[in-house]
Amino acid sequence: MHVEIAEQRQGETTIFVNPQDIILCQEPPHSSARNAFRGKIAEITDLGNLVKLKVDVGRVFSVQITKRSYNEMKLTLSSQVCILFKASSVSVF
Repeated sequence: MHVEIAEQRQGETTIFVNPQDIILCQEPPHSSARNAFRGKIAEITDLGNLVKLKVDVGRVFSVQITKRSYNEMKLTLSSQVCILFKASSVSVF
């Protein structure tokens, strides 16, 4: 898996993307986001007005969406989804 980042780095790194910065969709739109990965929902946690999802795209990403979006998208465990995030949303350690 190759993640596009806004800064130049070489070698082994660890990345972090804020779960609120990740866009979840069922079909990838045409977007300026440099990172788009297909995967499936591996875990769902109800947080009241929000829902936290673990999405496995080869690596697991945490995604946070509103309960309304979750219900409108009719998501379930193992739903196929796409995650998108901008290169500038990636923190590198």
